[in-house]
Amino acid sequence: EKILNEELSSYTDANIICIGDYNLEQRANLEQDVLNNHAKYGLAEVNLHTKTFIHNEKSSTPDKVFANCPVITDIKTIENINHKLIVALLPKAQKCEPPKYKINLIKNSDIRNMITKKIEQYTERSINILKFLNVNNKCLLLHSILIKSMRRIERRERLHDRSNPIIQHVRKLRDKARKTNAKEYDEFRREVKKLAKRFDNSSLPRTNLRYTSLQASELEKHTKNIRELLDSFILDGNIKETEKTIKEIKNFYGKTNMKHNYNQQDMITSFTLAEVSAMIKNLKSGKSGGITGIRNEFLKICPENFINELTNLYNAILDTQQIPDSWKRHKIKPIPKDKDNFRPIALIEQTRKLFEKLLLTKIDIKLHRQQTGFRAKHSTINHALALDTILRHGNGKYICVTLDIKKAYDSVFRKNLYKKLLRQQNFSIKDTTLIANLIENNSYTICQKNTGNIKFKTAALGLPQGSIISPILFNIFINDIISYIPKKYRYHIFLYADDIVIYSTCMVALNTIIDGLCKHAAHNRYLFNPKKCFYNATKDLNIFIYGKKIEKQNPLKYLGFYFNNRCADTNETLKTIRKKSIKAAVITNRAFKRSEFNSFHNLPQLKLRAYNMYVRPHIDYHAVLLGCNTTFNTAADRIQKGVIKFMYNIYYRTPSKIIYALFPIESIPQRVERLRYSLGERILQMKKTIIRFAFLRLFSKNIRNIKNGIKTIRKKFPNMDAKERFKKLNKENLRVNFTIFQEIELLKKYNFQNSNKANFERITRILSPFRKEKEISEILNLFQMANIARP
Repeated sequence: EKILNEELSSYTDANIICIGDYNLEQRANLEQDVLNNHAKYGLAEVNLHTKTFIHNEKSSTPDKVFANCPVITDIKTIENINHKLIVALLPKAQKCEPPKYKINLIKNSDIRNMITKKIEQYTERSINILKFLNVNNKCLLLHSILIKSMRRIERRERLHDRSNPIIQHVRKLRDKARKTNAKEYDEFRREVKKLAKRFDNSSLPRTNLRYTSLQASELEKHTKNIRELLDSFILDGNIKETEKTIKEIKNFYGKTNMKHNYNQQDMITSFTLAEVSAMIKNLKSGKSGGITGIRNEFLKICPENFINELTNLYNAILDTQQIPDSWKRHKIKPIPKDKDNFRPIALIEQTRKLFEKLLLTKIDIKLHRQQTGFRAKHSTINHALALDTILRHGNGKYICVTLDIKKAYDSVFRKNLYKKLLRQQNFSIKDTTLIANLIENNSYTICQKNTGNIKFKTAALGLPQGSIISPILFNIFINDIISYIPKKYRYHIFLYADDIVIYSTCMVALNTIIDGLCKHAAHNRYLFNPKKCFYNATKDLNIFIYGKKIEKQNPLKYLGFYFNNRCADTNETLKTIRKKSIKAAVITNRAFKRSEFNSFHNLPQLKLRAYNMYVRPHIDYHAVLLGCNTTFNTAADRIQKGVIKFMYNIYYRTPSKIIYALFPIESIPQRVERLRYSLGERILQMKKTIIRFAFLRLFSKNIRNIKNGIKTIRKKFPNMDAKERFKKLNKENLRVNFTIFQEIELLKKYNFQNSNKANFERITRILSPFRKEKEISEILNLFQMANIARP
C-alpha cells in the first residue's frame, strides 16, 4: 500500500500483482482491513486452493494472489524442502476464435442450476472489487465471470492422442451390446484389449488441421486473400480519435444551439434492474457470440446479483460515456452471396447488443411514413402489398425503378448523422455523444481456424456491422431524403432502409425524383450503384444515373418479391420458391442422415419441425402477397407436398388427403387464409401508414380478398380477439384434414406427435415408392391392418 500511495501515478493502466501469505497471525479483523485496502486499488483476489507450507501437523492457510488483471496461477513443488512455489503468469493475447460450448447441456436443470450458482458465487466474491473498477475493467471482469462459470459446458481441445479408428469402432459396438447381449459384449471387450496392444497411437495425428499440408507460399496466399476480403468489407478513410469527434460535436452544438434551440433533456436515462431483467428474458436463443463467445443463453440463466452488476455497468457507461474496449472489437464471418461475392456478418458482444436494445426502449425516432425498414409493426409486406395495389390500379402504365446504395451502411458520413440526431430527432448533446462513442472506431477482423490471428482493421466510415442500433441510425441518416423531392412527387417513393423503389407514369417525374435523390447522396457523401439499379416498363426507356444507363429487369425484384407491369409476378415467384425449398429440404435431409440421429426415437417429429423452421418460410413469405391467386396456391401446395414426400421417402403420387391427415400441417390454401387474415388485422391497427391508406381507400383484387377473409373469419369465430381467432383457425384446419381418419374406428386415435421412429416406419413402408399405393381406400385398409394408431 505504501508503494502504491507514493507512486500511484506510475502504476496507472499498469498490471499489478501481489503475492504472499495473508494469514496475518489468524487475526480476522486485520486480514479484512488488508483485503479492503487491496480493493481500493482494483486488486481482485485469486484463491490458489492449496497450502504452500506443511510442517509436521501444521500447515499455512492458502496463500493468495491479488491482481488488477487476469492472472493464471499454478503451484509447483520445490524438491528436497517442504515448500511450494507460487507461479503467476499473465495470459497470452486473446485468440480470435471464441470457445465453443455444448449449449444443449443448459437445458438440463441440474447443470443449469449448477452454472447459475457458480455465477452467483463468483459475482459475490467480486462485488467489492467491482465497485472500484473503471468501465473497461468492470466489463472484462463480468465477461470473465461468465466464461469461467461456463467451463462445465465448454468444448475443450483434445489433450491426448486420438484412439485408432478401428478401436473406436469396436468400442461403439461394445457399448451397444452392453445391455442387449452379454456374450457379444465380452467378445468386443476382449477385442478392444487386443487391438490396444497391437496398434501404436503415436503415429496418429492429434488434430485434423485444415491447413497442415499447405506450403509456406500457399499459406501466405490464403492469408493475403483474407486480408483483401477484410479490406473490401471495411472502407478506407482517415481515422479520427473518438475524443476529437466528441469535441467537434460539442463545438457544433455550442455554435448552433442559440439558432436551433436544441433539446436539453436527455432521452437516454439510467436503467433499472427490472428493465434489464425483462430484456434478458426476451433475448433470442441460438445467436452466435462475439470474440469472447458469450451467448444469450448465458445471460438468461444469470442470477440476480450478476444482473444487478450488469445494470451498474450499463449505468456507469451512461454516466462516464466510456465504452468497453471489448465492445469495439468484432469478428466478421463472410457468408457467400454469389460466386465471388460475400456478405459480411459481424459477430459483436452480446452484452453490447443487450445494452443497445435497452437504448432503443428509451429513444423516440420520428420517420416519414414512406420508411418502413426496421420499425415496430412494419415489415416488407407493407410496401410490397402497397406497390402491388398501385400496379393493379395502373393497368400497366407505371414505370418502376429500384435504386441501390453502394456500401450503404459502410459509407454513412457520421458527421452529418450527428447533426441530424441533434436537429431532426431532438437528441440532447449527451445522447448524441453516447451514440458517437458507440459507433466511432470499431475494429474488425476475419479469423480462420489454424491460421493464427489477423490484425484488426478500424472502420473510418459507416455504422458498426452487426449492431442493433445501426439500422435505426441509418433510417435517421436517410430520412431527410424525402425533403429533396418536390412535394407533389413524395408519394411516389417507398423506402425499406436502403432499399428504394420509385414509380410514376411520367418520365419527367421519375427524372425529377432521381435528381433529388442524387443531390441527397452528394450532400451526404454516398453513391448509388448504377449497375444494381433497374427499371421495369412496357417498353424500353433511357433512364440514367450519373450519366450511366440502367438496365431493364422484368419482372422487377424488390424486397425479395417480383413485380411485372401489372402486379406481383406469380411465375418468377414460384420458380424462386421451388428452388429455395428444394435446396433447404436437401440440406435438412442430409443433416438427418448423420449417425447421431440414428438413436433418436422422435426422428419423424424432428423432421417436421425442421420443415416448419427451414423450408416452409420460403413459401410463407410470398404466400401473404400472392394468396389471392389460385394458380399460386395450387402450385405452392404442390411444392409443399413434394418436399414432405421427399423428406419422408413417400411415393410421389400419394393422395393429398393422406398426407395432410398423417402430418399436422395445413395445406397452403388453408395457411394462406390464416396468414392473410393476420395481415389484415395488423393493417387495421396501424396509424398513418401508406398500406393502411391503400387498404381503406383502394379496392384491388388483393385488398378485396383480404377484407373478405377478415369478415368471414370474424363471422365464423365471434367474441374472440385476433390472436385467439388465429389459433382457433389453425386447430379447425387440422381437424378438417384429420376427418378422413376420424371416420374410421381403428385410425381415429392416430397421433403423429406420439408416433416413435419404429411405428412411423410402418407407415412409410406402406407409402414407399416401391409399393406405389395411390388409392385412398386401399391405403386406409393397409393402415388399419398395420394398426398405425397403436402407440
